Amino acid sequence: MKYRLTLLILLLALPAFAAQKDDDFRAAQAAANANKIEEAARLFCAIAKADPAFHNGEAAQDCKIYQDQVNRENARNEERYTDGVNFFNQGLLDNAEQKFRAIHSGPHLADAQNYLSSKIPAAKQQAVAQGAESAMSAKFEQAKEAFNNNAFTSAKSGFSQVASGSH
Repeated sequence: MKYRLTLLILLLALPAFAAQKDDDFRAAQAAANANKIEEAARLFCAIAKADPAFHNGEAAQDCKIYQDQVNRENARNEERYTDGVNFFNQGLLDNAEQKFRAIHSGPHLADAQNYLSSKIPAAKQQAVAQGAESAMSAKFEQAKEAFNNNAFTSAKSGFSQVASGSH
């Protein structure tokens, strides 16, 4: 009696398991069509692991295809991240921003988002502040030069601008 009950439960569970694989396969195809390659690879590989012959091995084949795409995209993202960090360190903030914006997945996504949301804006703000300081220093040097050349009106105007903090 227990054997028959177990057999009945297993027979009833098989169609549900097959239906779940069909649902997962359709979800994997939808993810692939939406260019969500990581999701597609994950779903196709889960199906292929559970049933390598599912849809005549199509799930296993798609698993390999999409996993290869994920690996290639991760390699491109690694290169983009390295280039972005190098550009940032060289002060080429627009180039760095472009590289970091091109990263949409992978292990460096959070770091790239951090550069975009805080490090690059802070560096741009610092560059503006340093530019203003340099301009003020140049204005002071011009006023000093005017004073040394006995151009007192020009020197007075220059020193006034430096004292008031205007460019």
